Amino acid sequence: MYKLISIDMDGTLLNSQGKLSNENISAIKNAINKGVKIVFTTGRGIRAIVEFINEVGLGDREEYAITNNGVSLYNTKTLKCLKANLVSGNDLKTLCNTGIELGAKLHIYDFNTEGCIVLEDNEFTQFERKHIGMPVFIEPNFYKNIDDSKKAFKVLYLGKEDKINEIQKNVPNFIYEKFAVVRSLPIVLELFHKDCNKGNAVRDLANMFNISREEIISIGDQQNDFEMIKFAGLGVAMGNAIDEIKNVADYITDTNDNNGVAKVINEFVL
Repeated sequence: MYKLISIDMDGTLLNSQGKLSNENISAIKNAINKGVKIVFTTGRGIRAIVEFINEVGLGDREEYAITNNGVSLYNTKTLKCLKANLVSGNDLKTLCNTGIELGAKLHIYDFNTEGCIVLEDNEFTQFERKHIGMPVFIEPNFYKNIDDSKKAFKVLYLGKEDKINEIQKNVPNFIYEKFAVVRSLPIVLELFHKDCNKGNAVRDLANMFNISREEIISIGDQQNDFEMIKFAGLGVAMGNAIDEIKNVADYITDTNDNNGVAKVINEFVL
């Protein structure tokens, strides 16, 4: 019997309009009522998933959400951060300066405000506000004034898809050696604490409740879902997932626009 389901959000649980379908809501609620732990496991910050936490009824329960690609763990009822592996000081400065040198637009997921700090308003800040639902703070000189008091969950390099392809190839080796570097969307490259990924976060949470990997389902579609899909007893790729994810998955479900998550829950849990 499966006891924990870790579910990615964008491209997985949410449809192409960034919404939760009634079918997915119903399946998740039924799984919760059966005693299964539903864990939203996302690259988003906590503020960008509160709406969905409440829609499925997790906001009334002492449950958990894994955010910022495994960097942070939150209580879904109190919305308190229980654990976070942050970047700060010189490391944060290095990530910001490298992004600027590579020609990326910087989005810093700030720990203190739980919002997104940007150097300028642009088309990607609109994406952050409207599609992701994060509060955005414009601070043109942020990267010039970084000290140990500045802490971030992660730094995002944004640009058009071909630009991010180029940036990903040109990120210096020392960055890859010191930080986790993950493509979460075609227009986004994310950089954060080396020890963090969704798989490690799911493993650590499962260990808190003596849940074995064989009792875990993980569902995702992008590169940042690789580790949790590989770790789970049942690793599920969405029908719209990239080939890298489909190749490592145990099972391929329908697409995010055809209630792929609900179909997995209905088949393997309910």
